[in-house]
Amino acid sequence: LENLLLERKIKGPSWLEFPEAEKFPSRISWCKYEVQCNQMEKIRVSQVEGLTPPPLVIASINVQTVTNAQKQNEIIAIGCLIHTSFPINKAPPANPFNQHFCVINKPSDMSWPYDYKDIVSNRNANTTVEKMNSERALLNFFLTKLSNIDPDLIVGHDILNFDIEVLLSRINVHKVPQWSRLCRIRRGNELMGLKIRGYNAMSGRLLCDVKVSAMELIRARSYDLETLCQQVLHVKHEVKTEFTTLEIKDMFRNSRSIVEFIKFTMLHSSYIIKIMCELNVL
Repeated sequence: LENLLLERKIKGPSWLEFPEAEKFPSRISWCKYEVQCNQMEKIRVSQVEGLTPPPLVIASINVQTVTNAQKQNEIIAIGCLIHTSFPINKAPPANPFNQHFCVINKPSDMSWPYDYKDIVSNRNANTTVEKMNSERALLNFFLTKLSNIDPDLIVGHDILNFDIEVLLSRINVHKVPQWSRLCRIRRGNELMGLKIRGYNAMSGRLLCDVKVSAMELIRARSYDLETLCQQVLHVKHEVKTEFTTLEIKDMFRNSRSIVEFIKFTMLHSSYIIKIMCELNVL
């Protein structure tokens, strides 16, 4: 890939021309279109004047977990904000996302409150909330949704050290099929003892970790999400960005507090994508 970028002088996202390209006979990726070009020399950056760089599809994810009886991180919610046409050649849009959803599951040792459906359906919010009855169903829903959205870039806070690792770990525990929907390259169902990690697990998608970017771009007393919200976004009130297992389980005893938990999850996702925009990471 590096040779292709250097030899064909591809500088950042560009429109490319593939003369004599042929449809690839077999599916080796999750991309909508697959073509093959037998000679690298025929691939070129389009010289058509007035073409702006293609916009990106961006997804900001926030994974919420509790510690289960086996002392493992168990995923109970994933909040996701999406922008389907994010420009990279001009200032970020005023609203950095135009779609959003939250998929949620109860802790494995708890039951749903009896009035959950009524309370959640009557809440005053636009976020689509998908309720699952198992962690495996949650993971399968998220992978399907992510594959359909097909983001070019995924942004998170400490995403490489936490979100991606815990996703891979729980996918492996539950043997969720087609785990490679996380990325764009089709791979076998086995995760090979989690030897596939981090960037390798996300092949074909760009990753933006606002914690790492902030460490490179600004000085701060800490680079946790709470501090970045205060320093970069100038959030005046106290920002609660982490919950203990006991706090989360206490919230799941009551439907109205579950709604508050969903709001927190989505708010954290919005903080992440706003920090990316404010730091002008892209």
